[in-house]
Amino acid sequence: ARWLARREAARFGRFEAEAYARADELIVVTQRDADVLRGLNATLRPTVIPNGIDTVRFSPAPKDMPGLAIVFHGAMDYAPNVDAAQFLVRSILPIVRQRHPDARVVLAGRNPNAVVRELSAPNVSVTGELDSVAPVIQQATVYVCPMRVGSGIKNKLLEAMACGAAIVATPLATAGIEIQRGVHALVEDHAASIASAISDVLGDPQLRSGLGRAARELAEQRSWSRCAEEFERVYVTASGRA
Repeated sequence: ARWLARREAARFGRFEAEAYARADELIVVTQRDADVLRGLNATLRPTVIPNGIDTVRFSPAPKDMPGLAIVFHGAMDYAPNVDAAQFLVRSILPIVRQRHPDARVVLAGRNPNAVVRELSAPNVSVTGELDSVAPVIQQATVYVCPMRVGSGIKNKLLEAMACGAAIVATPLATAGIEIQRGVHALVEDHAASIASAISDVLGDPQLRSGLGRAARELAEQRSWSRCAEEFERVYVTASGRA
């Protein structure tokens, strides 16, 4: 199976190198993608335009939700999100509550399946579908993105950044987003270290403020208006070659 996978990967790589070379312009969403494509074909000159975020809809707001709210959101019937929700409630929250007994988790998002619904408890809220998740994210004392499986850029993390939330995330969750550890978010990989980071944020208003401010500033650099300007520039260049 490994031999077959290597063989198919090589064939697909050759196809990509040839197919992409036919394009007038090539757009990718991360620098890593650009590096991979240049490794396939050194003549390729991809333009990096990161995923954008609506920084108007998702923006900071005054917090009036009582208590210490740990928020995670997403489609709650999507397997990677279900795994993250279980990990947060079953493995991380009990450790956090040793330092912060009043801490509670809010799982926000549509279509919570049976596994997620069973996580509901006095200190765990499962919201179900909402008209907008922005107000819940805005009220987070800390936003946690404990993804352990899945792929792709996590738009949920961009939304939390745009809301100016103090974020704790796993390395997988931050993949493809130019987050500096300790500046835009605290990034940890295991239940104990994630719980420790969450506890630090819950107990330190200055840390929360600094993380949230830096996250918002990074999100503003990825607003849809800025991304649109980059796309327009690429389109104008391509049309000039037609």
